[in-house]
Amino acid sequence: MSRTSVNKVFITVLIAFVIFSIIVMRNFFHKVSTISPEDAKRISELQEVIVNLQQQIAVAESKEQALRVEIESIEGKRQNEKNDHLQESFSDSLQELPDQIGVGNLLTCKHIDAIKVLKTIAQGHTKYVQEGVLGVQRMAIKSANTESKTVQECKDEGVHTKDGECYLLANYKVLKEIMVLRQLQHKNIVRLLGMCVRSENSSPIITERGVTLVVEMGEPVQLHKLVEKPWPSRVQICMQLAGLLEYLADSPMGSIALPDLRDEQFIMVGNSIKLSDVDDIHAAEPKCDANMKCLYKGKETRIQCQSNMKCAGMNAYSNLQRMTTEFFSPLLKEDCPKEKQTAVDDILVHVPSGTVDGEMLERQLEGLLK
Repeated sequence: MSRTSVNKVFITVLIAFVIFSIIVMRNFFHKVSTISPEDAKRISELQEVIVNLQQQIAVAESKEQALRVEIESIEGKRQNEKNDHLQESFSDSLQELPDQIGVGNLLTCKHIDAIKVLKTIAQGHTKYVQEGVLGVQRMAIKSANTESKTVQECKDEGVHTKDGECYLLANYKVLKEIMVLRQLQHKNIVRLLGMCVRSENSSPIITERGVTLVVEMGEPVQLHKLVEKPWPSRVQICMQLAGLLEYLADSPMGSIALPDLRDEQFIMVGNSIKLSDVDDIHAAEPKCDANMKCLYKGKETRIQCQSNMKCAGMNAYSNLQRMTTEFFSPLLKEDCPKEKQTAVDDILVHVPSGTVDGEMLERQLEGLLK
């Protein structure tokens, strides 16, 4: 509290005390029915004190208002100087963005607000992806999809009275992806560039979005286009995917499962294939069945049931099976050189048996290029 405000409060209290004194005196003299000249003079003096104190309050309020105007003026000048400095620093940093941004130096809300959104490149059940540019660097922007089927069904049910409540699931998906990408850093996982978390709401305007995720830009993977690549290039892609599986089997989050593994969850950045959609992954190993068996699609595997009734290693095993079906088999079989056919068949036969892991598979694939 300012000194002016303190003085004003003190004067106000003093006035109240004086008024109270006058009331007491008047009540007393009313009881005795007569007022002596000295007492009447005392009451008059007290009334004059009240008038003087009220004048002092008016002066104090005037000074306080002038002081507030002066403070606001000074703060406004400081803020303008700060904004000018930030704008200059930001403009200078744009020239270096391609080499600077990444997990160790993430873009903040201020930077993300400056991204120019070019177009929408993909839409899912809960979020959509847009292409944007900041400085000279292209990047992908992920946000909750306000028009998604999930959000619309939530609104139609009428249970939630606020739109923001229907965006919670979509925003949760984006938030989960942010947290996962902060922990998983691998050459074949899309690189986190920045994030902004403001609220639970969503908006088509980037500066008003509640949750925004920014990652490196790439070309969506389409399996039929990968198959058109030269066979050695396809083997190299398979080697990268095997290396990714090896990392996910023992990641900082634990053994990661990719339950919905499809080509559309990957992008190509140059010659590297990268996992770009991670909001559905989890690190919980499945439980054993009632007979303490570890099953995959209803069939018993080599994986042993642990004392905690968990199938440790099942996530890695199931990832390898799904990856073989989705990528390894079609990429290696199509137009395979005759001299490599036996080696390819041997690799693909051993995957279902559970006798190979990501590391072993990567070495075997490397042998195909020799």
